[in-house]
Order: sequence, then C-alpha cells, then structure tokens
Amino acid sequence: MQKDASGNLVCSATTGEVAATGFSVAWTADGVSAPHVSTTNVAGDTIASDESARAADWECTVSAGGAEASAAWHLDAPVAGAYALETIGTSSYPSDILVTPDQRLLISSLLGDISLFDPATGATVGTTSIIDAGHGISTIALDPRFGDGQHDWLYMFSSSGCAFLRYDLSLEPLAVSNPLDLWAALGQPDCPTGGADGGDIVFYSPNGGTPSLYMSIGPVSGFNGQDDTDLGGGIIAFDFADDGTPTPAVPSVFATPGVAAIGMRQPWRMANCGAVLCVGDVGLNAYEELDLYTGPGNNFGFWNVEGPDSSGLYDSPTRYWDQHDPQFVDEDLDSTGRLGFVHVITLGVRASGKAYAGLLDGYLLYGEFYDGWIRGMKVNDDGTTGSDDIMLAHMPYSTGMAEAADGTIYAADLSGRIRKLGLRADRRTVGPVGLALSATTYANAGSDTSLGYTVQYPLWANGADKDREIDLPAGGTVDVSNPDAWAFPVGTRFWKTFSMDGEKVETRELEKQSDGWVAGTYKWEGPDAFLTDGRRQNLELTNTSYLIPSEFSCSVCHEATVGREWPIGFEHFQLGDTQLHELASLFSGDPGSAGTVVGTDSVYRDIRGYLHGNCAFCHQPGALPSQMSEVSLDFRYSNENFDAVTQPIKYYDDTDPFSPVSKSIISLGHPEDSYILDMLVNTDMPLLSVWRPDMVFYAELDDWIARQPAATQ
Repeated sequence: MQKDASGNLVCSATTGEVAATGFSVAWTADGVSAPHVSTTNVAGDTIASDESARAADWECTVSAGGAEASAAWHLDAPVAGAYALETIGTSSYPSDILVTPDQRLLISSLLGDISLFDPATGATVGTTSIIDAGHGISTIALDPRFGDGQHDWLYMFSSSGCAFLRYDLSLEPLAVSNPLDLWAALGQPDCPTGGADGGDIVFYSPNGGTPSLYMSIGPVSGFNGQDDTDLGGGIIAFDFADDGTPTPAVPSVFATPGVAAIGMRQPWRMANCGAVLCVGDVGLNAYEELDLYTGPGNNFGFWNVEGPDSSGLYDSPTRYWDQHDPQFVDEDLDSTGRLGFVHVITLGVRASGKAYAGLLDGYLLYGEFYDGWIRGMKVNDDGTTGSDDIMLAHMPYSTGMAEAADGTIYAADLSGRIRKLGLRADRRTVGPVGLALSATTYANAGSDTSLGYTVQYPLWANGADKDREIDLPAGGTVDVSNPDAWAFPVGTRFWKTFSMDGEKVETRELEKQSDGWVAGTYKWEGPDAFLTDGRRQNLELTNTSYLIPSEFSCSVCHEATVGREWPIGFEHFQLGDTQLHELASLFSGDPGSAGTVVGTDSVYRDIRGYLHGNCAFCHQPGALPSQMSEVSLDFRYSNENFDAVTQPIKYYDDTDPFSPVSKSIISLGHPEDSYILDMLVNTDMPLLSVWRPDMVFYAELDDWIARQPAATQ
C-alpha cells in the first residue's frame, strides 16, 4: 500500500500465477470493515483522499486464488482539503461562538444579541439582547466554573463601545442579569473615539491551574504599540474573586498592572493552545502574524518591527505572511504585478483530537477573513509548533470556532451561518466528483421546463461571456406572486457557463434540494465538463488565464442576505418585460412590470442598472454590509433616494490606518474624491470574484460623475 501524490491510498498486488480476474480487495478502517469494498476483478483498489480522512489506520486485504495478502497504512496527519464546514443553522450576523456545558451553542451578534442554538435540532431556542446595536458584541466567554450554581457568568466585550461586562446567565430560559462593568478596571473609564478597534477575551492557564481571563485590545486613541501604559495593541490578564472583583492576574513587567504582552497592532482573535496562547494579529500594511504568547513580558514589536525580527530584540511571530504572498492569494492573472489581499487573520480553535479520527489532534485552525481559507498548524503540547501547515477547508467571514465535548468543531461566520466541520465527502452536493455535465439536465436546454435567459445588467465576470439556463422539475413553476421573493420548487436547477475568448472554462450549477440550495462547479475539458470537488482552481488557457472560485466563495454573495433564495439575477427587473412574457410558462402568479430606473438620462439608467446587478445583492437593507458599514447603502434600481451613496463615509487608508479619511462613495462633480472608483479599479468589489477591473464601466462612471453639478455642502 502507498499514498499517491494526491493523497489517495493505493492498494495493489501482483502475481504471475493467478489470472487478474481472480483478484478481490477488502478494506478495514480503524479495525472496522470499511463500506468501500472492491470486487472489480483487478489487482488493486484506491481509497480517495477525502474518504481516507475518515480513519487513521487503514488495512487492505487482497485475495486471489485462495491466497491472501494484507498491507497497512497509518495516517498521522489530516488530509489537505478533506474537510468542509457545512451550514447547520442561521443567526443574524454572529460575532463569536462557544459551547455551553450542556453542548449547545451560545452565539453573540453584532446586533447586540446572544442566542442559544441547539445543533441537534438546528433550532435557536432562545435569544436576548444585552447591548444596543450601536455597539454590538465583539466576543463572549463563559466562566470556566460555569454550572456550579455560583459562577454562572457570561463575559462580554464590545470593542466599538469599550464595553467589558459580566452578567449572571440563565440558560433556561436564556436570560442575563446583574451586569457588572469591568471597563473601569482597565484604567481607562472613558471610551476613546472609535472604540478599541477589535479584541477578544479567552480564559487560559499556561500551567493547567485556575484559568485567568486574558483580554486583547486593538488600537485606541493615541495608540503607540511600544507604550506599555497604553492598553491598545496588547493583552491584559485578570483573575476574578468570587464577588467578581477583577485583580491583575500575572506579575506585571510593564507599567500598567495586569499587562501581559504589548507590541501588537490588532490582536482581534485568540485561542487557547494549551501551553501557549495563540493570537491572530492583524497587520498594518505588510504582514499578518500568528503570535504565541508564552508569558508576561512578550513584546511583538509593533511600530518598531512588523512581521519577523532579525535583531532578536522582540518576540517574532510563529507564523507570518506578506499580505501579497501568492501562497494565500489569487495569482497575478492580469499580469499587472498586483495580487489580491489577505489583510485579516482569524483564529479558530486548537482541536483536542477526540473527533475526526484523531487526525486533527493538536492542530490550530486559523485562516483569513475575506478569502476564507482555513488552515491547520500543529501546536504541540509543549507549545512548540510543527512544520506541517496545510489547507483544511474554506469559509469566508469566519468570526469564531468552538469545540464540543466530543471533539466536534463548530464555527460561525458573518454571512449569518452556523457551521459544523465535517468531511468534504459527506457534504451535500449536486453529484459525485467527476460527474459529466452531459449526463445532467443541462442537456435539456430548450425543452418546456428548461429555458435559456439573459439579464439586462450582468455581474462583471473578469471579461468572461456567460450563458444562462433555468431547469424546473416536471410540473414545477416559480411562484412570482411576491415580486421581492420569488419561490422556486425543489428540483430547480440554474446553469451558468463561462467562456473566455470563445473557450468554455466552467459551468456553475445551483440546485434546490429539500433542505436548501447546493452549488457545484463543472470544469470544461474539451467537448464536456466534469464536476469538481469545489476547490478554487487557477487555469492557464490558450490566450489568457482564468480563476475558478471555490464554491464557498460563491456562497458569500449568494448568502449575503440571510433568508433570501440563492439565485441572483433571475428577477423581474433583470429579466425585463420581453423575457417575462417569454418565460411566462414557468411562472405561477403575475410578476408584474419589470420596473425601470427613475431618470431620463440613459447613461444614468445604465449606471444604476450596472450597480444593481453588481452591488445590490450585498448593498441593500437586511444584507450583511448594511449592518457592517457606517452608512447604509442601497444600490437597488428601485431606490429613488440614490443620494445615500453621495454622503461621506469614513474608511481606513492603508498608509495611515488610525486616521479615518472622510470620502464619499460618489462625490458628484469630483471623480477624484469618489471612493467607488478606487474600489472598482483596485478590484476590491465585488468581494472574492473580481481580479480584472471593468475599465469600460469605470470610464463611463468616471465621466458621468465629472459631468454632474457638485453637491451643495
């Protein structure tokens, strides 16, 4: 037996005396007969890498002509790409997640709520508000003595409002009482303008004793990463007496009592890694850092050094990467020399090894917030790190992870999903990997229930041409009685084929199953396309390059508004009156008029239509960015009050991140002050899917803005 280059387990045998038709192969996984049994009469068999990740110890037995031979293989590390984070429920803009003693999930929200979620039923069983939505909740932690009836306490930190509170918590029903304000104990009772810009709270003990509460705080007013009296950019530790009074937890080597480490820019997520505390430190404009706190006095050198330190004066990160490291970002597909960005590190949890065949034992799950990769790095029991560091799964907008008593790992992301880590092979899918597109209903185009369609203002796709098709199950119709929420029958399939310079490269499928929508991507190879495993792929074509995004990247936009059906673009405005008439046989109910943009200027109508097709699925009331932004943007064609996008909005310039610059999304008469043009030319929007800017639209929008009368101040 051997492992091939793709991580598959290959069992084979040879003999010169027995015909090949006499061979059979059987497998066991961790001592139990595996369901994968081959009787194909060939002298060998293969266990795919994602299936081999189900167990640590494999054995194959080859039988031929009454003789048997066995071979064994031990997997001592997780298999790259074998895991997936499946959605098991929803929550409104979750910011953190933890597991309660009774193995339910406690979830905090940017809206200021906490919810109790039962993963066994997929239902939220209680929700309560503990802080106003203007502040929201950054992170939560339970007292490690929770459940003894004396210390059933929930700790909450809101970085935007500098609110550090402790509550008595009742899980039945979910209720909080007796809030205790702990912020004053930090020596800065007045919240600085803009808050503390990120932070986390984690109970941690480096020696297995009584845990202390460690709080990380991002930059505050007057921030200086080397000022040990400034709470910003460091970690503070506290013990709590039975009456809840906080006291410094560690002998301080800094000026401020309780300070445990300094010199970090924005340590917004931490994880208990046993002998060390793992810290995700968001970089300034060069490096992202994964730091290991080992004890009081750690100084990671921010302002004096960012990333690795060759002087030996500061504690260097254990893992770091340049924000334009091609290992973590899209390739330079347009030959401009500009790569994508990986600006925000996020930490999950160090796995105990109780689940996942023990293969994740000691692995810290960490990743990048925007692009969404989740990697695994071994953190040994003594606090040292292993050399292995592999891609495990993919989940954009990760805000936190937690491990249940049985080792199951749960996660939350800002798109509103509660997820469970499982094997990729077990996730819902549109079909088996390798399925030929020609064997699907894609071939039914032109039938009574499978029709092609176009949209008036398509999503920019890096210059690719797209063909679209909708396929309904026999007898099924789209209920269009609610113009803002069309309902699709189970069995609906959408197909979208992308071509570059006339060469087909991928076909994406959306399929509505009984428990929701599932996506799949087919990669074209000659005259047919075949279902991929959903991972991102960089392609070199005849005359250009092309990126097939991961299925999870696609879900970021399709799930931008919680509770909305997945399809984007199949709606009355985008289809237009002519197509609404042509597709009438697919509808039940009257879709009404397609609607038009208000305004007589044809260029203005085209611009509004383009922004609707490229921005409105995220930027509209109820969508994630509307909760995150300081200005609620609504790019829908029907929004007559388009003035909202001309109002100043603060953003952070990489060259001076702590001095917010006031700039408008669109500044009428002043394209040089219109932030939307920066976003377009830098391919920052739409997120994850664009690497070549649409310069035709850019020029049209630039010209239109320049010709408008300047807004009255």
